[in-house]
Amino acid sequence: MTFGAAAREYHMLTVHPRPRTHDRRLVTSYRPMDPTRKPPQGKAYPGLELMALPRQLGTAEEGRPLDLQLLGRLLFLSAGVVRVLDTPAFGEMWFRAAGSAGNLAPLEVYVLSGELPGLRAGLYHYQPREHGLVRLRPLPAETQPGLVVTGIPWRTAWKYGERGYRHLWWDAGTMLAQTLALAEEAGLPARVELGFVDDDVARLVGAVAPHELPLAVVALGKGPALPEASDGDVPRGHIADEPLEFPLITDTHRAAVLASEADVRRWRWAAVRFEGAQETPRSSFSVGALEKVIRRRGSTRRFDPSHEAPPELLSDALAWATRAVPADFTAPERTLLEHHVAVHGVHGMHAGTYRFGSDGFHLQQAGEFRSVVAHLCLDQVLGGSGAYTAFHCADLDPITAVLGDRGYRAAQLEGGIVEGRLHLAAYAMGFGATGITFYDDEVRQFLRTVATPMLVTCVGAADYRARPGGTPGEPVRMSPAY
Repeated sequence: MTFGAAAREYHMLTVHPRPRTHDRRLVTSYRPMDPTRKPPQGKAYPGLELMALPRQLGTAEEGRPLDLQLLGRLLFLSAGVVRVLDTPAFGEMWFRAAGSAGNLAPLEVYVLSGELPGLRAGLYHYQPREHGLVRLRPLPAETQPGLVVTGIPWRTAWKYGERGYRHLWWDAGTMLAQTLALAEEAGLPARVELGFVDDDVARLVGAVAPHELPLAVVALGKGPALPEASDGDVPRGHIADEPLEFPLITDTHRAAVLASEADVRRWRWAAVRFEGAQETPRSSFSVGALEKVIRRRGSTRRFDPSHEAPPELLSDALAWATRAVPADFTAPERTLLEHHVAVHGVHGMHAGTYRFGSDGFHLQQAGEFRSVVAHLCLDQVLGGSGAYTAFHCADLDPITAVLGDRGYRAAQLEGGIVEGRLHLAAYAMGFGATGITFYDDEVRQFLRTVATPMLVTCVGAADYRARPGGTPGEPVRMSPAY
């Protein structure tokens, strides 16, 4: 198999609609959304002590050193449970601070920490419903703070099948958009790292393939993000009674594994020198009070198509969302993505499709395309009823030719980060947003680009007012009609 071929094959096999030929679906007894097999919403560690984090999130004074309260703020406003809904079929359903496709939240978050006031050095697992930490192993006192994000394929593939692997990266990006924004607000250096030895990270946190996969590491501070992987057992926790494996997901993820530190150095070297990366926009926009924005945000379910949005909702929000990600998968001020926008109702902008980049907007096709875009978004009216629809795309051939199958991870993750940032910017301005799925090849053909969509974001005025989410340990309890 050639360099990057596994990712390209996976992508082809999981487009909407699924190809009729060369189908590699290897799961024969799978029934989507079987209510008798729905995975638990979080990883559990029965018998291990839960250490409660501070319920008061405090404020984000810039330059404040990392302490237990700031750590709790980062975790809760990235991955904590802010709303709950009692359902007849599944009991209490959690809604986390960051959006998730199908509200399946397939992510787990681990904390790496040296000695902090009130916290012993060690590896911890974040429990989102209780807003607490479970200590899994000791670490050296000088360990640099960081997060490890893992994905549970079965939790999202339960609904989306093999395409659920994409959702792992989308959801991780959406969550990390909030983590990075919160760290920036507090003046805390934060950097996303996709270059790491997969098996070492899995062993460090006790993630067992193929049912839990390391996705990303976040360095919180200026030092290295990961301590040396140590021997010894780590409590593995409970993911599900009978998690189902999807071999296509397993094979695709395994094809992108980095096996040694030398592999990591080579991959990062290639990433920062990738000539296909494009310049990112600069932005002076500020989201403002992030806690209020995050607790207010959600995935908008209905837009008011008659509401014409101000131009700042397009120009400022999109520039802020697409600015450079502090990460190891591109050079500074560069991106793997290109962005296209179908404008439906923005004051001062002609309806039509535009290419957006560091040099602004360029009209590609003039015209009213609401119905066309609704069709492209898997025939969902929501896709074309907002003020605009943004398509975050990547040209996978040159990316995977240089960065291999791991480049596919990076492109999908960056798409999720842009989508998550666009949510924050829209809600900060009093509007709404939602991520949405799509007919892959038809989107590319409509936009007249060789790049393929990684993710799509709809932005506009919601035609209802949602209740803000709750505080740590006290989520808002929603009614079934929410």
